[in-house]
Amino acid sequence: MATGTPWPEEALLSAITALNDPSLPFSYSIDGHVVKGSWKFDDPMWGPRLAASGASKNFSYSVRLKAGSSSFRWFEQDAGINNGRYRAYRGYNRGFSINLFTIIVGLVRRMSRPVSPQLESSAPAESFTREQIKTPLNDLLARAGWRNKGVTV
Repeated sequence: MATGTPWPEEALLSAITALNDPSLPFSYSIDGHVVKGSWKFDDPMWGPRLAASGASKNFSYSVRLKAGSSSFRWFEQDAGINNGRYRAYRGYNRGFSINLFTIIVGLVRRMSRPVSPQLESSAPAESFTREQIKTPLNDLLARAGWRNKGVTV
């Protein structure tokens, strides 16, 4: 964590823009006081690799900056088709509870699926995680001395 005075918003936004690297599978866009990180499905180098790995086109990690208090709130969202069913995901949604029976049934169904021989013999697919998008931005915000105020509800 940075000590002393937090970076001004202009310096922070310019440092966030510098995080965009063609060799990374994600990018950050800035719209006012909101920074949004998402996968580069439109990039010809990354699109096929992301699709093959099962990464979600709809995942986004947003950070809302509040310059007056040098703080931020974050929000992650995903929506799409998963195993033939529509799903919507909102990171750390308060008031959400899941039935243990539903979890057990889902795990049993997943274990009972036959494994395709083609998948067994092929090289392991690349793995892209949400942390790859979140970590560089959160590390930069911490180095800049901005305080994490938690999830935007």
